[in-house]
Amino acid sequence: MRIPKLRVLAGILALAGVSILTLALTGIAAADVAGQFRVAIGNEASFANSAVTAQRNSYVILQAWEAGRAAELKAANPNLEVLVYQNLSAMAQGTSATGLSSSGVNYAEANTAHPEWFLQNPAGGRISEGDYSWLWMADIGNAGYQQQWTSNVLKLLASGPWDGVMMDDTNTTAKYHTEPSNIAKYPTDAAYQAAVRSMLAYAGPRIQAAGKLAIPNIGSWSEYPEVAKEWLQYVSGGIDEMFAKWSATPGQGYRDTEGWKTQIEEIQSTERMGKRFLAITQAATGDTQAIRYGWASVLLAADGHTAYTAAANYDSETWSSEYEAQIGEPASSAKELAGGVWERNFTGGLVLVNPTTTTVEVNLGGSYSGSGLTDASSATMPPNTALILSGVGGEKKISAETGPASTSEAGGSGASGTVTAGGSAGSTGAGSTGAGSTGSGSTGGAGGSGPTEGGPQGPGSWSGSAVSSNASGSATKTSDAGVRGSGGARSAIHTRVGPAHHRRAARTARARASLRRTRAARTGARKRRPSHRARSHGR
Repeated sequence: MRIPKLRVLAGILALAGVSILTLALTGIAAADVAGQFRVAIGNEASFANSAVTAQRNSYVILQAWEAGRAAELKAANPNLEVLVYQNLSAMAQGTSATGLSSSGVNYAEANTAHPEWFLQNPAGGRISEGDYSWLWMADIGNAGYQQQWTSNVLKLLASGPWDGVMMDDTNTTAKYHTEPSNIAKYPTDAAYQAAVRSMLAYAGPRIQAAGKLAIPNIGSWSEYPEVAKEWLQYVSGGIDEMFAKWSATPGQGYRDTEGWKTQIEEIQSTERMGKRFLAITQAATGDTQAIRYGWASVLLAADGHTAYTAAANYDSETWSSEYEAQIGEPASSAKELAGGVWERNFTGGLVLVNPTTTTVEVNLGGSYSGSGLTDASSATMPPNTALILSGVGGEKKISAETGPASTSEAGGSGASGTVTAGGSAGSTGAGSTGAGSTGSGSTGGAGGSGPTEGGPQGPGSWSGSAVSSNASGSATKTSDAGVRGSGGARSAIHTRVGPAHHRRAARTARARASLRRTRAARTGARKRRPSHRARSHGR
């Protein structure tokens, strides 16, 4: 489903009594290209203002026991699409207080009645997902499991105001949960992929036939892009949870240039199929450099079916003013410039991304503002930085290159008429015109507690600013599991997402102030519910 044109929105708002003049004053930001979404599946997921969230996002993803929240959000914005979270390839041990599960088939449903639904190791033992001992790997190639999962999910979708399902743990490899050779039935990635494909071929068309969205969170998409592309024929689209950056620690986890290009092609190929692409960049709330970099990368390739979010956890909502930059609609496709910087022209602006390891000086060919820049005609772009600029200019030119620079470096001062696009968490991380602001890098927060024994994830499991951290907040890279806290568990957040009329929603929210209301605090004791947890999906 493409993001609708302004004229369509204007008609809707006119029927609602909202002035198009108000809309015009707030402007358009890449209106028909991409949007935002919210993933709110954590134990402590909160909504400061449900109406604002509903109006500025195209999708929100919730746990199965949040049907009341889903109804509240859709009341604030009937066009919002709300997806329910369900694990595809693991069976969760434990349920909510009302008996609902975070997986399509619950552990108790299969434990004694269908032991054949559990994957086994060569010794005949069941396999849990590594450090997540309450998640049991399912035989997704088993016809009985496929049928039960699909039946359960269809019943869940029909029971509430759900628009579709986010199918988590749709993995191109099992290696981030267990060694492939530890799976007796599917000892190689190719064998496991064939089982996943058969699961999607069964479940995806049936869910869509019911008028619902089937959107898998495709783990390690960039490692097997052709496999993921082939899977998309069965579903409504896909999520890449490690888009552009796979660690929430500022300055860490950026894709190398070729890996970044692979992910840009993910968007382009998904768009060409008319499918939805949901991108999640792992970024702490204050990491402006990473948030801008991910969003700008999306803007280079999106064509109406793509949505974006940046997150370090799935409890709170991260919003950036960069999402509201007034740049108009695409005037060209993305192209690579001489220094390795990529650009895309818009009718009212310009998007630039530097995915290289080299600092590049760019002559903008006109006067532009945005991303810390004011009426500037040139920009200094350190590695892994981006600019989202408003203005109209001529052809951009690479004027010079300097040596490598650290991506975690704080933004420095900029000479008059220029901007330094670097910077990490703290301030904008981009040198402003003249005396540029300086961004201070943040360190990983304390690692959260693990799951409750034999049951759902315990409280505080996503605490800390880094996606992966140990008790002291330090993290070290491992060869096969993204980031692993020293001596701690693998922890790279999963997610699911959806395209969004984000800017449009923000404008609507401002225009329809009466819709904004702060959700009343829930009263009474609230039982701990099982939640989606941070876990390694690979990079």
